[in-house]
Amino acid sequence: MNMKIGYDRVSSKAFLIVSGSQVWYCIKIVGHTLRGISMYIRKIIFRTFYICAAFLMLTIFVAEFSQQIEVSTLEKLGLSIIVIALLIAAGMLRKACIGSPNQKSKIAYNTLLMIYLFYLFYLIWILFFDSFYDRTSLKIDFHTYFLMKTNFVPFVTIHRYLKNISDGVQTNSAILNLVGNLAAFMPMGFFCPMIFRPMRRPLIFIPSLLLFLVGVEGMQLLMRVGSCDVDDVILNLLGAMIIYALVKLLMIQKWLKRPN
Repeated sequence: MNMKIGYDRVSSKAFLIVSGSQVWYCIKIVGHTLRGISMYIRKIIFRTFYICAAFLMLTIFVAEFSQQIEVSTLEKLGLSIIVIALLIAAGMLRKACIGSPNQKSKIAYNTLLMIYLFYLFYLIWILFFDSFYDRTSLKIDFHTYFLMKTNFVPFVTIHRYLKNISDGVQTNSAILNLVGNLAAFMPMGFFCPMIFRPMRRPLIFIPSLLLFLVGVEGMQLLMRVGSCDVDDVILNLLGAMIIYALVKLLMIQKWLKRPN
């Protein structure tokens, strides 16, 4: 009888082990199934985000080039923020669907590149074509434009803006020009070192950006749009360098935290 009881106990334990393994197997199957469904939903969502971002970008482009559609600056800014948020969210969801670190890095790179190209479009539009910022070609001859709209003496325009602010004369215009010129190229300080590896070196980034800024002012001079001002170059470069320094600082801190 003791042998029978022992046999029953062994059988019960074996049954429990087999049953437990079957239950665990079923749980794993359910988990994989749910994960597959979750992955499928993620793919649908990030593709939907990409489509929405593309549609909004197309809407912005049409609104900029169309003379019949009027969109305020705040509305453009709001749409741009939504586009960037959709691209970032889509990239994050897409990365979550992929296990390979190399593919994840490629997705992050492509997301940054798309946002950078979108920023470049807006930057070029504001610098050369946006009538709100007085970028329409002036109906004056080149000599008159050169006398009225150019400045090649550093800090003359900056000093005039600061004096206007302190005197309370055309304060809004002065603040808009100062802050606008500082902010316009700030994204360059982030995107260039993140997308273009050589730009992580200050000796390459600073001369390249300076050459680009001089080229922008030269094009404005030739097209007679806006103004050709050396102080614009100074403010644009300063704004980009502020963000560039922060990015470099974060990169150095990340490198120092790496295990030896």
